Amino acid sequence: MKSVCCEVQKGYVLVDAVRASSAAAHGHEHHPSQLEVLRENHATLNDIPVAEGSWQENYNKRNAKWNKMLAASVVVFTGSLYAVCTVYYSFELLLIFQRISVSFSVQ
Repeated sequence: MKSVCCEVQKGYVLVDAVRASSAAAHGHEHHPSQLEVLRENHATLNDIPVAEGSWQENYNKRNAKWNKMLAASVVVFTGSLYAVCTVYYSFELLLIFQRISVSFSVQ
């Protein structure tokens, strides 16, 4: 039984000894190594985006946006509450006036 050889190269672990010996013994075509596949798919640590600019500026922009959303939601909530209360109380007043008019017409 063959042992699996690992080679560490620039932070990547390559386990290709078994694959390479198997392909050579059976006359198969070349299969890409794990490192080649990672580089082709841009899946290495070298492909991670690097932060740029001031974090404080970005934080201030996002915070201003969230504050505007909060203010808008307070305005919408207050307007909705006012509309509901206005409709409810106007309906209550209408019922009260109807009761008063019915009571005067009965007498």
